[in-house]
Amino acid sequence: MKYAILHSATTAVFVLMLTGIYALEISVNWSYLGFTPLGSTFAILTAAIICCLYSLVLSGKQDLRNLTHVMMHYVFFVPSMIVSTTDGASDYYFLLLMLSYTLILIFSRVPIRLIRTFYMEKKQYFYLVLCAMIVSVLLLAAYGGLQRFNLNIFAVYDFRRNSALAMPAIFAYFYSGVAKVIAPMTIALAIYFRSFLLAIVATVLTVLMFGMTHHKSVLFLPLIVAAIYLFLQSRQAAGYLAAGFVFVVFLSAVELLVISAGEGEGVATYTSIVIRRIFFVPPLLDTTYINYFFDAPKILWSTSRFGFGLAENPYDLTAPFLIGADVFGQEGMSANTGVIGSGFSHAGIVGAIIYSIFLGLIVSSLNSFGNKIGHRLVFASSISILMSVLTSTDLTTAVLTHGLLLLFVLLMIFPRAELRTQESIEVST
Repeated sequence: MKYAILHSATTAVFVLMLTGIYALEISVNWSYLGFTPLGSTFAILTAAIICCLYSLVLSGKQDLRNLTHVMMHYVFFVPSMIVSTTDGASDYYFLLLMLSYTLILIFSRVPIRLIRTFYMEKKQYFYLVLCAMIVSVLLLAAYGGLQRFNLNIFAVYDFRRNSALAMPAIFAYFYSGVAKVIAPMTIALAIYFRSFLLAIVATVLTVLMFGMTHHKSVLFLPLIVAAIYLFLQSRQAAGYLAAGFVFVVFLSAVELLVISAGEGEGVATYTSIVIRRIFFVPPLLDTTYINYFFDAPKILWSTSRFGFGLAENPYDLTAPFLIGADVFGQEGMSANTGVIGSGFSHAGIVGAIIYSIFLGLIVSSLNSFGNKIGHRLVFASSISILMSVLTSTDLTTAVLTHGLLLLFVLLMIFPRAELRTQESIEVST
């Protein structure tokens, strides 16, 4: 009961601050991107009450399922509910959001028993993940990565496109899995087994990969994973996680107050980079997809390998580039969205339902891995992909090119459960 009250109160504060920030900053200074003003007071209060009611499913449990629910609630559901009350969102989006999120919560609780028939030895597992990173670095170097090597984080866009064009197309499947799954997991493994040597080697390889690919996520994702893993050592991690999101929004409120005190001078940089991009861009794109494809022909997975060529794409572009060109007027812009938007673009409400069910089952499966391996390790290794599927990546794309399938394979062959009792042993690799 105490956790239900805690999450409900935290949600109320979170909704209040985030709504104020949207009304005073996002919808005013970013209206040209499609952020419309908030609707009626009744709609806003209804959304706030619904958010508080949904927060009652959250608890203080330290398993992957609950921690993922906490992340989804604050990063996805609450901001989406706020956007659903704006003038640019339809009632259809509000209902679809409720349906989709409810399905995710329900199917994430479907018990899934995973049968693992093959286990790797601990050293073999380390060698596997390290070799994947080493091979990736060597391939990048072989295709001219060292010639474009640069660690200036502010100049990534000057090199990124040339680096991507220099690599074979098939390399994207291998590299993405390494960058989004293996590199972060290796850092988590180093902490899991307290192997200082593994941490040093993985860090060096990660820096080399960043210097040759110029993707900031390559550099920051392993650091974020390490921070999440260490943070989860607290028995109150779920509560601290919720409080952390409130603090993130509080910093934005402080920034806006400081700017306002200076008679409106200055740019709300933090609010733009963090609040707008993380919390409000995904639901904006969801509403955009629904408005665009509501009466337009659906894509029916014709642009995905999972479509098996059964349908023909009614457009010349994939959905993200189509939205970028037709709605935002920017050729070459990829307006990526997650479960609701991408599912709806494929098959309307049926597509969104299918994607929501699959995401719920994926969460349940990962929770089952957490029961066997350890929830901290699995959550830290998978939360980036889960949130991408929810907010910014087509599920089929995540499976093949963003490493979701690879993540499951690595968890399937993870060393036997008895190693969980050996986390304090220094591992020699």
